[in-house]
Amino acid sequence: ANFLLKRQTYLKVQMAPTKEKSAKKSTSDSKKKQAPAEESKKSAPDQAKKSAVPEKAKKSNTEKPKITTVENPKKSAAEKPKKTTAEKPKKSAVEKTKKSVVEKPKKSSEKAKKTATEKPKTPSAAKDKKPSKAIAVSVTKKAEKIQKAKKALSKVKKDVKVRKVKVRYSMTFRRPKTLRLKKQPLYPRKSTPTRPKLDKYRIIRFPVTSEAAIKKIEDNNTLVFIVDVLANKRMIKKAMKDMYEIQALKVNTLIRPDGQKKAFIRLTQDYDALEVANRIGLI
Repeated sequence: ANFLLKRQTYLKVQMAPTKEKSAKKSTSDSKKKQAPAEESKKSAPDQAKKSAVPEKAKKSNTEKPKITTVENPKKSAAEKPKKTTAEKPKKSAVEKTKKSVVEKPKKSSEKAKKTATEKPKTPSAAKDKKPSKAIAVSVTKKAEKIQKAKKALSKVKKDVKVRKVKVRYSMTFRRPKTLRLKKQPLYPRKSTPTRPKLDKYRIIRFPVTSEAAIKKIEDNNTLVFIVDVLANKRMIKKAMKDMYEIQALKVNTLIRPDGQKKAFIRLTQDYDALEVANRIGLI
């Protein structure tokens, strides 16, 4: 039931504007019909006034208008009044002949004088005048070009340098030794610098305390140590100087069957092997 009520109210709302439109149309049609009737009423008194116009006006209206024709310009020119002969009397034939006879010899005499004074123009002379200017211009241009070329040639001669080629007699080429600067990086490529793998504590591991080693200390003034396998003789000599403050005269090395490296360090005459052994704690 609620749905039907809503439907009816919706339809009424939609139909309301259509009714208003139809009412407006009907009123406009009625007005249009009344308008011609009113116009006929207004026109009636106007017609009565027009009837009261005098008969003369009617006659003037009935008379046909005169047609005005445009005359041709040629005809008008022909119809113009000719000038009277009194203004300019016609010259007789005798007077005309006299003037022509008198004037002609004057002209001929003037021409003869001009021809006598002027030199006869030859066709070759007339033609030679124009090319002479062109030839002069071309000559000046050529001279300018020659000067420019000379200037350019002088500059080129100054700048040119002859290179001497070195004669080579061998088939091989060796790169010449050039300057090589040390690297100067803007920042370190590693956060911490790498420590040396073989320092003095790693090179010299421990001393040998066997009877043969002690005999070497007493007889030959030499010390026996077990060293790192990667250490060479120069490293061993330097490590001994840094650790025990002794100068080695000679260093001999060998690798034992177990894979360890043994070094025989002979000291100079300034140092005694027994004193060094006591200081180290060997004896």
